[in-house]
Amino acid sequence: MPQLRSKPNISKADVAVCDVQDDGKIISVDDKVRTVLCTRWKLDPWKTIHKSLHLTMVPCNQDLFSGLRAATAAVAPKPVMLRPRHTRFRPVFQINILPLTEHAARFILFIDPDFKPLGNSTRPLLTKRESEVLGLASAGKLRIAIAHHLSISTSTVDMHTSNLRKKLGAHTTSEAIANALRLGLLPR
Repeated sequence: MPQLRSKPNISKADVAVCDVQDDGKIISVDDKVRTVLCTRWKLDPWKTIHKSLHLTMVPCNQDLFSGLRAATAAVAPKPVMLRPRHTRFRPVFQINILPLTEHAARFILFIDPDFKPLGNSTRPLLTKRESEVLGLASAGKLRIAIAHHLSISTSTVDMHTSNLRKKLGAHTTSEAIANALRLGLLPR
C-alpha cells in the first residue's frame, strides 16, 4: 500500500523571502530562494547570481503574476496566499504575497523542510567522461592532447566540453573550470 505524503507543517517550514516589482522583476533574493530556483526549477546557478531574475523564469508563473497584481493594485492592494498544486512547485507548499509599495510586493515562500532536491545539491551531475575531460582541461591540456589521452576524437572532446560549459553556466572552458572549482567538482 503506498504511503501518503503528509501535509507539511507550516510552523516547521523553511522560509524564503524575495521582493518583486509589479512588472515581475525580482529585486531582492535570499539564498534559500536561489537554492529552490537552482535545484528544483532548474535555473542556471550563474543566472541566479549574476543576471536579473524575473517571474517569467519560474515555471507555471500565471498564479504568481495574478497574486502580484492583487498585491500591487493601485486601489485597495491586498495580501494573497497561494497554495501551489503543480508538481514543479513541490518544495514550496505556500506563498504569501504582501503589498510593500504601489509597485512592489514581498513574496514569502514556505518550503517543506523534508524536501530533498534531486541530486541533493546544486552541483551539476557530470558524466564520467565529462569529469575526465574537465580534469584534463583544468591541468592545461589542449583538446588534441585530451583526445589522445582518452582515445577519442577531437570532435568528441568538443562535444563534452560544450556539455560542460552548459552544465556549469559558462561561455568559455576557462570559465567552466573556474565554476567547477567554485562548486567543488575539481580538487584545489
